[in-house]
Amino acid sequence: METNNVLKICPPEDSMKDCKTDIKCPIVNCDKVVFSSGSLRMHLTRSHGISESESDDALKRRIKVDPKVYKEYHCPRNDCLYNINSERHFTNMAGLKQHFLKVHAEKKFKCSKCDYGFGMEKDRKRHESHCGMKFTCTSCQCTYVSVEALRTHCNRTQHQIPEMYTK
Repeated sequence: METNNVLKICPPEDSMKDCKTDIKCPIVNCDKVVFSSGSLRMHLTRSHGISESESDDALKRRIKVDPKVYKEYHCPRNDCLYNINSERHFTNMAGLKQHFLKVHAEKKFKCSKCDYGFGMEKDRKRHESHCGMKFTCTSCQCTYVSVEALRTHCNRTQHQIPEMYTK
């Protein structure tokens, strides 16, 4: 890839703090909830045929407006592994927003059971659905606070993953 076709994008930190997440589709009887305003535009265009611009019309055809430019999205925090001077980057703005909200943003969504904070409501909901539960290995009786931790234990020790936790 030619380096002159790379566009490095590093939005200001203030703009990342004000990211809206968990946006509900405004169309009546559509219960879709999306992560970002860009995702909402894509959903409105593809699912409901509503477009606001030429780029939205391109979404209908599922083509890129300018496929020649490769975009790298970088975190605005200088102390982050994904900063503008790093080779590490995200391939889209949604990935960068998710990273910023999970890692750097204020954790304003609190679990009602343990008061642990999350940057995004969907992460709080997922956590709260199993908060306080214990997951026990049937081979050695070790307990874990998440299914993921139990699966990791079983894989590392070659123990059988309890059937109720297999996908």
